[in-house]
Amino acid sequence: PGSPWGRFGSAIADNPIAKTGTGVGGSVAMDVPLNYVGGNNAQVVYYFSSGSSNLTSVSALTIDMKVSTALAANTIVAVAEEQADGGIYQTTATFSQVLTNTDYQTFTLALNTANMSKVAGGGAITFDLTQVKDLRIRFQNVTGGGSQLIYVDNFQAIPEPSTLALMVSGICLGLGVIRRRRS
Repeated sequence: PGSPWGRFGSAIADNPIAKTGTGVGGSVAMDVPLNYVGGNNAQVVYYFSSGSSNLTSVSALTIDMKVSTALAANTIVAVAEEQADGGIYQTTATFSQVLTNTDYQTFTLALNTANMSKVAGGGAITFDLTQVKDLRIRFQNVTGGGSQLIYVDNFQAIPEPSTLALMVSGICLGLGVIRRRRS
């Protein structure tokens, strides 16, 4: 309750749990238990409270992740987004990443037309970052069997370079005003 995080799919056992002391530097991280059976997958979902969000100023997302045990069949990480019209877009297989590290590693997940393809849902909207309803991080064990815990921490958006330039300009302008008032 009150958390923007949840899970998506029918695998009831794959519920994310916030755990103290398991994150980067001992912070709180999300613990996602996965029990794989023949290519099972799980999706962790970040829900936007406003119903949909505009992510056009975001060039990518970064997230720190690790697994409790590296399995022989690697865990695939993909990012997907659901749009306001119900369409679901996911990173193409070329851009999916493999998660086998047992120490935290930062993954960068790009959100752009070249990396995304429609995988489900209806609606007339093509891939559009102004209509994002939720973001999904998908984990899949390709060939089956085993269980592992996936730890997720430090979920962040990386601003577009033009947004960063605008922020730096605003800071410089503010510093100039403060300096001028002092003299």
